[in-house]
Amino acid sequence: MTIVLEDVQRILGLEVLGKAVKEGDDCKELGWDKIYELTKKLFGWDKETTMANMYKTDRTRTKTITFVNLVRLFGNMEGRESNPEQVRQTAAAYLLFTLGSVIFPDANGNMVHMNYLQYLDPLDRVHEYSWGTSFLAHFLAEMRRASKANAHQFNSSFTLIQVQ
Repeated sequence: MTIVLEDVQRILGLEVLGKAVKEGDDCKELGWDKIYELTKKLFGWDKETTMANMYKTDRTRTKTITFVNLVRLFGNMEGRESNPEQVRQTAAAYLLFTLGSVIFPDANGNMVHMNYLQYLDPLDRVHEYSWGTSFLAHFLAEMRRASKANAHQFNSSFTLIQVQ
């Protein structure tokens, strides 16, 4: 018994037809200039705001943002008046959060790589991607990695395994 695309579509509700999403090593590595351009377009951030919200190690800033930062910046719109631009920015942040936590989770666990911003531009075409196919490829790669003797964790959704 194995998990197939129909399972992904029925259980998780992810579309299995559409444009291919290249995740992981195939995902185009974005330079800082492109990240600034996309954060300006999707979140309304300038270069300084983008840099301030990137995860910082002891020596350098990474091209990732923590889930905590995304929730802090966009998570609580309740009770606040919003305009269409704020709604679009919040939707983009929610989709980025979803990509990093549900579709392509990794060992970082609490952050998402900004390379995924390229799939959110333009925002009104996100539905055209085959997210189910990408999820299944990521899921099976994680299962393969987790089956190794020295593996200590599984970085994907257990929902498919539990429901099966």
